[in-house]
Amino acid sequence: SAPPPATVSSLARQFLFCHPSPASVASRRQLGILCDFLILPGLSVGDTSLHPLASWPGHGEGRLRLGRLLRACVSAMGTDDGFTQSTLSKFLRCLLLGEPAAQPAALDRWCAEFVLGEEQANVVGSLRSYLLSCNGLVPSPPRPSNSSRSSSTSVYFNLVSDLCSRKSASDDGYSLSLFLRQVLSVPVLSYKLSDADLSRAYRDVVPPAADKTLKMLHLYNRAPVTALLPVYSAASIPVPPSLALFGNLVSALRLSPPSAEEGGVFLERIAPLLTLLLGEVPLSTFGSRRAVAWVKTGTVTSKAVLVPEVATEEAKTFLRDGVLRRICSYVETGEEGELEEALAAKGKADVEMEKWSGGRDISAA
Repeated sequence: SAPPPATVSSLARQFLFCHPSPASVASRRQLGILCDFLILPGLSVGDTSLHPLASWPGHGEGRLRLGRLLRACVSAMGTDDGFTQSTLSKFLRCLLLGEPAAQPAALDRWCAEFVLGEEQANVVGSLRSYLLSCNGLVPSPPRPSNSSRSSSTSVYFNLVSDLCSRKSASDDGYSLSLFLRQVLSVPVLSYKLSDADLSRAYRDVVPPAADKTLKMLHLYNRAPVTALLPVYSAASIPVPPSLALFGNLVSALRLSPPSAEEGGVFLERIAPLLTLLLGEVPLSTFGSRRAVAWVKTGTVTSKAVLVPEVATEEAKTFLRDGVLRRICSYVETGEEGELEEALAAKGKADVEMEKWSGGRDISAA
């Protein structure tokens, strides 16, 4: 049976006072036990008066306590301890996604806005930091086995992608675009996540996220895609964010739905974003020599940093016969099989896109 709400509040207050930001394995495990055995049983009760967290968003102290609890859970999810990840994921899925029982509307809305908007508790940014730490900032070949890639990252990645997909209806797709810009710009995700996890995210998240990102670029006076991506120095991560996102989207083509109809729709929705990124990746990405990124060392001086080959090799997959054959086949046939009609029906959006290019060489896409 579920403990009384007053007991939950008292014990949660004591734990958060002693561990405001759980950093050790022991404190994170204690947080998992607190959520699993003390809070979770009451989240499924039908009586709101017995719900341990229902009243917290209604007063200042409760909101402060709930925010600290969520911040601690998000921080503790970035761990390789399987017990902590599984227990906290079960708690967050119940609280944020209503699995298996729906939560009170006020609690659900407050928690979702907090973990997707509050800087220190943002689950998307926390997932990005965690993925960057897995197998190194830029992993080295050979690629780990599929089972080892799914063991530690799958739980957190699927939780955040499911949360962004569910909340996209209420925020006009902004959370999905944030997921694409923050998480899918982590270099070489195919070395960090299993093919099954990537395929699921590419199928459910990437197409609507790409649509929203293009709308945002249009609103921002047709800014380059790089303007919406994380900003960091090439000295810390030697893979430009545009190249990292481009490589992961090319991997999406490899893992996209196999049927011709679904694959064509998928390609149609991400092709505009790929086209823009193709004009922003380093010029030598597709050449025979190593690509370079530039780091400012002064007001007028810069130095070159070599981009790891594993990142450029993933991007070069775009030029391989299988990928280009799919693209050319889709362009030649289209849904109606009328290439000439499609080329002749140039609309206002097409003219604006041509002006947008502003001389940038994106014709290769």
